Amino acid sequence: MAQILPLQPGMDLTVGVTFSCVHENEIIIEHHATGERVFAANSHDKQQPRSWHSPINSGPGVHLYMIRAQHKNGPPDPKLPWVPSAENVLYANSAVKIIGYEDANDGDYNDAVATVQWPQ
Repeated sequence: MAQILPLQPGMDLTVGVTFSCVHENEIIIEHHATGERVFAANSHDKQQPRSWHSPINSGPGVHLYMIRAQHKNGPPDPKLPWVPSAENVLYANSAVKIIGYEDANDGDYNDAVATVQWPQ
């Protein structure tokens, strides 16, 4: 699953991420048209940034980004496969969208959380 993040002409957006997990989690943002990965944050890599600021959309049309999460069923281990994380929009209005991701079955959707903000 992935959420689409629209970026209107002349606008930008900011995404901040947090993690509350034991399993390895990753939040990824990709440019919708090209599939290019523009941001990734891993729960167990403290050196990675925890926020991303898009470039200003200087084109005439809407740019779309996709945000998604994946996890491993355990702590960091290169032998474990990545599994798509279930997602739930925890809050949304015209300026903010908070997306929670689940890496187990407790249904708290706080293992990985992305907060998307559009300027008003």
